[in-house]
Amino acid sequence: MSTQIDYRERIRRVMLFIEDNLSETIRLKDMAKIACFSEFHFHRIFLACMGMTLYEYINYRRLCKAADLILSSPLRITDIAMEVGFESSAAFSTAFKKHFNVTPSEFGRTKGDGFRTEPLKFLNAIDMPGNKKRKLKADNTPFEIRTLPELTLLSISKRGYYSGCFFKAAQDGYTELYDYLDTHGLSREVVHRISIFPELPYSMNDPDAVIHCGFSITKEIRPERPFELLTIQEGNYAVFPYSGPYEYMYQMWIIAYYKCFLIGNEQVRDVAPFELYLNSPRDTPP
Repeated sequence: MSTQIDYRERIRRVMLFIEDNLSETIRLKDMAKIACFSEFHFHRIFLACMGMTLYEYINYRRLCKAADLILSSPLRITDIAMEVGFESSAAFSTAFKKHFNVTPSEFGRTKGDGFRTEPLKFLNAIDMPGNKKRKLKADNTPFEIRTLPELTLLSISKRGYYSGCFFKAAQDGYTELYDYLDTHGLSREVVHRISIFPELPYSMNDPDAVIHCGFSITKEIRPERPFELLTIQEGNYAVFPYSGPYEYMYQMWIIAYYKCFLIGNEQVRDVAPFELYLNSPRDTPP
């Protein structure tokens, strides 16, 4: 079985589990286990396959099921909200109107004019209608597999993932790191600037998602909290070049997972992905 088919089959298992458990709490880490993917990579592989985050997909399927129930069952709107996993009818009504442009009650009165149930299918982030530019960019984006040595980083952890990136968290983290370097006379010892992503953002806006901001430096040190030493494992890594504003970095991540794993023949390892920066935010605009 090809890697592409295998990956899609794993994602299909997740889709079917979600469909059978829309009224339950669905945890991202549990979905990663069902798909037999490393927790480090599942979220981005799902996004590359489906064109939406896991949270967005769950919400989408809950709303589709709710629409079906409004049209085909005698249940009240409040009961339907509970049936599809919303904590309150108010939250359900807000999400429903945002998606369908009508309230649940209006939807029922108009008999769901124009609505039809969509079958489960892959909606990948590259081939979706309107993404021709992204598809062209993916086709023309080079990557290579490099064997990297073990790296030890002076690091600090921050939280906050918004609009698909860690921009504010990274900015705060590196500001503190640079202050540490200046205070300890280590500014000239920096070799690499690296950000590690150890956890899965639950959606494109996840205030609890963690980023490790770090420097590899030439001197051995013993930092104190909130700073720590982290290790990047030696091994093979898929390397994708990116040049441009940081707020569009998430698009390169989508392209990387799509090209390297969904249409390529690579297998992911249980190692956190990271970004290595070739310039400094001190002298390069974001």
